[in-house]
This record gives sequence, structure tokens and C-alpha cells, in this order.
Amino acid sequence: MLDKFGQPQVGPYNTERLLAFLNDLHQRLVPEQDQEGENMRTFVIIWDNVAFHHSQATTTLFEVHPRLVPLFLPPYSPFLNPIEEFFSAWRWKAYDHQPHDQMSLLEAMQGHHS
Repeated sequence: MLDKFGQPQVGPYNTERLLAFLNDLHQRLVPEQDQEGENMRTFVIIWDNVAFHHSQATTTLFEVHPRLVPLFLPPYSPFLNPIEEFFSAWRWKAYDHQPHDQMSLLEAMQGHHS
């Protein structure tokens, strides 16, 4: 997730950040003038089963924004989630450079290691 300046946010991802992301996504995909009416496009969000994807606050958000539709992958199916392969490759790339603090980790992830 990016902050308001377009920079990646560092730190754990949680329900609060997820809700901010989904609200921002809704605002970008569904302009205010297009929020009502029949035959409107829906946007399917495919994701895994991390706990905060199933929180009450997340469920409520989907009720409030019915044009966003969650579709959950089956449990224990990382092979269906392309980002898992990316994370795995990225993790090993960063691990090979043995980062010792947050800055060196970010540099390793960007490919600018010393």
C-alpha cells in the first residue's frame, strides 16, 4: 500500500490499513456519480484468507460498497496466489544481501545494495 505521497508504507498490514486501501480503491473505481443504478460494473477482489480479510469491519465495508465483491481463495492454496511467488523470490533476494537494518533491507529489496 502506498501513502498519500505514493511511497510504500513500512510496517505491518492490518485491518485499518486494509480499510483505508479499500476505501481509496472504491473512490478511484466508482466515481460518486456512478454509485447508484442498475447495470453498474462490479469489481471482484481476489485474496487469501488472512484474518483481517474476514474482520467484521471488512465485512461491513463490503456491505456499504456492494460494487466491491470479495472472492476468497481456498485455504492453503498459495499456488493460486501469484503474489506468493513474487514474495518468495523477493525474500530470497533480500536475504542474500543480509540486510542488518530497515534501510539496508529496503535497499536490498530495490536492488540497490552496497
